Amino acid sequence: MLVDGHYFLHSSMRVPQLGVMCTLDGRPTGGIFGFLSSIKKSLDVYPSIRRVVVSWDTDRSLRRLKILPSYKNNREPNNDEEREEREKYNKRFEYQSKCLKDNLFSFGIRQAALPVREGDDIIALMCRLYNEIPKLIVTEDKDIFQLVDENTIMYRPFREEEVNFENFDEITGAVDIPRFLVTKAILGDTSDNIPNIPKVGKKTVESLMGYVNRCEPPVDSIGAINLFMEACEHAPKTKSGKMQAKIKSIYDSEDHILRNLDLVDMSFEKFNEDEENAIRYYVEGGQVTFNRDKSLRFLTDVEFKSMIKYFSIFDNLFGQLR
Repeated sequence: MLVDGHYFLHSSMRVPQLGVMCTLDGRPTGGIFGFLSSIKKSLDVYPSIRRVVVSWDTDRSLRRLKILPSYKNNREPNNDEEREEREKYNKRFEYQSKCLKDNLFSFGIRQAALPVREGDDIIALMCRLYNEIPKLIVTEDKDIFQLVDENTIMYRPFREEEVNFENFDEITGAVDIPRFLVTKAILGDTSDNIPNIPKVGKKTVESLMGYVNRCEPPVDSIGAINLFMEACEHAPKTKSGKMQAKIKSIYDSEDHILRNLDLVDMSFEKFNEDEENAIRYYVEGGQVTFNRDKSLRFLTDVEFKSMIKYFSIFDNLFGQLR
């Protein structure tokens, strides 16, 4: 099981009832609760899991920043109130991420991080290094759809949804990874500050997907771009002309699509041999097993009474991890 630590902690903290959860002395704990609950739930749904690795961000990708300096550069707060709220949120996040990093090992959970690397890119590297081993990626991040293959499935615990090689087209609307990536490149990504083609949204892309999905599978993303260009040329005329103008925008924006593709396609992120060896050590090296006493002390410290009450479940699920 592979978990994108930063993304998943943020997701947990943004659940309304978890965002305000704290100990009696005021320490924020909702993100930790959501994080551990989701891992516990995933282990229950997939009982064959024997190893869990959480990957953590250390910084934004330098390669992507060279392509787009505004990449993941969140907008500035509009006023002092917004600035104060952001500072409070960042402090809550930092506290809870440190708590998790300090205590996940006691639950038998391994952790991985590399200097100036993003957690989802590390997951992509692990998928490549262990491509023949069955893997489960636990995240809500749609970017991870691109890592799904015959040996890799994705589980979204908040939605209780599995994405696999068989239902990929039903979930994403694209019949394969290259076509999915090009839709991402066209639509951009507001959370990562990757701009879409102006005025082009999901409806416009969906209007082209029938043609794009019917064509022979492209060998790569460039082939998928060509299919979208062909679809633009074959798109039926509309009475209002608005859709036609948006489709023309896609047709005229090949450079924009190529730039965005370079940002969203994780396979473009390259790692050197030392980084690969470090990840192998994080995944395989040393002994990481469930420590009942330490994990129980941690749950007591953060006042997770419900988890303590049913701690025997942790014994059964986390006790199998190595």
